Parts: sequence; structure tokens; C-alpha cells
Amino acid sequence: MSEKQMFEEMLQKQGLEIRKLRSDLKKAQHEAKDNKIKIDKAIKEIQSIIDYGFDYDGFNNVKDLKGLIDMLVDYAEKSKSILQGGDEEWKHTKS
Repeated sequence: MSEKQMFEEMLQKQGLEIRKLRSDLKKAQHEAKDNKIKIDKAIKEIQSIIDYGFDYDGFNNVKDLKGLIDMLVDYAEKSKSILQGGDEEWKHTKS
């Protein structure tokens, strides 16, 4: 094999490697975008927990406070489900 052929073969292999790296980069960018969307949705649910934690006026009796706790747990479980790749429309079914 001549030096020129070896050089051309090396360039061809490097070109394939570059195309593979570009493909991997695009895939990683897409996954990062999906993860950002999940994190943003989970943050929204977590912010709801914070909001209720600061504004729970009117929850004075035990029944209301138990309902508030159940609601906070629902938001926390939904956030966890979103971050783990579960259904964003997750609904707590416990009564």
C-alpha cells in the first residue's frame, strides 16, 4: 500500500469517526433538552409545595390539615415521577 493510499484511508476513518461524534453530540443535546423539560416540570410541582407551605391559612382543623398533607405528598410524588421519566399526568389514586 502506498503512502498516499494509507493517508487517504486514515482520512476516511477519521471522517467516519467525526460523523459518529457529531451523531453522538446531537443525541446528547436532544437528551439534555428532554432532561431540562423534565426538570422544569418537576420544579413547577415543587414550587407548588413551597407555595402551599407558606400559605396554608384556612387549614385549621385536623381534616383540612390531613388533606393539605395528602396534596403536598401528591405534588412530591408527581415531581419524583416526572424526574424518573414517568407519566407527567400522573395522578395519585390513594383515597
